[in-house]
Amino acid sequence: MISYMSDLLWSCRLFIVSLPLILILNSCQTSRSLLRLNELEPVVNVGIPEVSKSINRNNITTTSDFNYDGGDTLIINGKNTFLMKAVKNESDGEMIANQTLSPASVTADFKNVAERGGKVNISFDLKIPKEMFNREWQIRIYPTLFLERDTIDLDDIFITGDKYRAKQLKGYELYEKFISSILNEGEDYFKNFVDQRNLEIFIERNLPQLYSLKDDTSDVVISDSLITAFGVGYQEIVDHYTYWSKLKRNRKKIESIDDFYAKYVKSPILKNNIKLDSVINNIGEGFHYHYSEYIPLKRREKKIVLEIRGDIWRDGEKIYTIPPTPPLSYYVSSLSSLIDNNILNISHLSDTLYRYGISSIESHNYKDAINALKDYKDYNTALAYLALDYNQSAERILKITPRNDKVYYLLSIVYARLGRDALSRSNLWKAIELNPALRHRANLDPELSGFIE
Repeated sequence: MISYMSDLLWSCRLFIVSLPLILILNSCQTSRSLLRLNELEPVVNVGIPEVSKSINRNNITTTSDFNYDGGDTLIINGKNTFLMKAVKNESDGEMIANQTLSPASVTADFKNVAERGGKVNISFDLKIPKEMFNREWQIRIYPTLFLERDTIDLDDIFITGDKYRAKQLKGYELYEKFISSILNEGEDYFKNFVDQRNLEIFIERNLPQLYSLKDDTSDVVISDSLITAFGVGYQEIVDHYTYWSKLKRNRKKIESIDDFYAKYVKSPILKNNIKLDSVINNIGEGFHYHYSEYIPLKRREKKIVLEIRGDIWRDGEKIYTIPPTPPLSYYVSSLSSLIDNNILNISHLSDTLYRYGISSIESHNYKDAINALKDYKDYNTALAYLALDYNQSAERILKITPRNDKVYYLLSIVYARLGRDALSRSNLWKAIELNPALRHRANLDPELSGFIE
C-alpha cells in the first residue's frame, strides 16, 4: 500500500512538472516558427492559370530584350522578369494584353476577361508556402481589386491552424459560461434575488388578505398602498428580503459583458465577407486554392488590377505582415465597346431617349438600354439585346439591318450562342475580311475565340 501511494505521488509530481514543460516546449516551437518566418520572408504566390490565346507562345522575352519605359506592369516571376504590355485594338479601342512568356510558366500575370450581363469573372490561383503555416496561427489573405474609379475588397481567405481554432472555440465556451452565470432580473426576479421563504412567512402573519391570494393563478396587481398594521408598505417589505449584494454582483456582470467578450473571445470566428475559412493541421508542401468571383461593373472599365495583402495572427494578435503580391491585371472586353456611334451622330444626335440608351449600354445598364432603344430596332438595339443574352431578339433585328463588319460580328456571336457554329464561322470571317482588326477582338469573346487559330 505504501509503495502504491509512493508511486502515485511520484506520478503526480511528474505530471505537475511536465505540464509547464510541455507548455514551454510548445511556446518555443511556435517562437522558432516565427523566427524562421521572419528570416525567410516567404511570399504568397498568385497567378492566373490560363493564358489567353492572344499571347504569342513562340517567343521568349526577358529583360535583356527591352528597356522598361514605364509600361504597364513589371512582373517578377520566379527568377525571370517579364514586362507585361497591352496594345490597342484599332477597331474598337479595346486594350488587348500582349505578353510573351516562357513555355515553362505555370501561371500568367494577366488575363483577358469578357464582360457579360454587366459582370466579369475574376479568377486566380493562390499558393501559401508551408513556411507560413503553424497549427497555432491563422493566415488571413485580403484580395483587392482596383478599377479606374473604384476599389473593391473581395471576400477574404482564412487558413486556420487547428490549435488556433481550438483556442477560439475555448474562448467562446468561457464567454458562454459567463453569460449563463448572469441571472434573469425580469420574470425570475423573485426566484433569483428575493428570500421568498421568509417573505412568505412575513406576509402570512402581517398581510393575510394578500397571503390568501397565494394560489390565485390570475394576474393580481399589488397596490403600493397595501401596508401592514405597523405602517410598512409592500415594496418596503420586498426590499427588506432582497439579496442586494447578489443583485449588485449580477448587474456588475451585465455591465461587464463587453469586457468579458474581449477577454475570452480574443479572435472572433468571422462569418461575413469570408470566401474560405479552412481549418487544417498540416499544410504539407503548401496550400493551394482557386479563387473565382463575378464582379459587377458600373461603368466601362478597360482594366482591373488585383493586389493581395495578408497577415498572420496568433492568439488574436497580428504577428507577421505578408508582403503584398505583384499585381495581376485583367483586361476587360465588353460588348459595350461595339456600339456604333455613327448611327448616334448621323441620325439621333439630338434624340435624348436614344442618347440615354447608348449611355446605358456604356454603363452596362442593359435593361434600361433595351427599354430606351427597343422601338428603334437598329444595330445598337440588337447590341443591347445581345448584352443580356436575348439572342433571338438580337437576331431578328440584325437580319434586317444593312450589313457591315460590326453586324456580321454580332451575328457570329448570336449564332455561336444558338449552337449554329457553321453560320457563326461564316459571319465571323466576313467581319474579319471587312475589318482584319476584329480577328484580335474575337480572341476576347469566349463565344468566338475557339474559331481563331
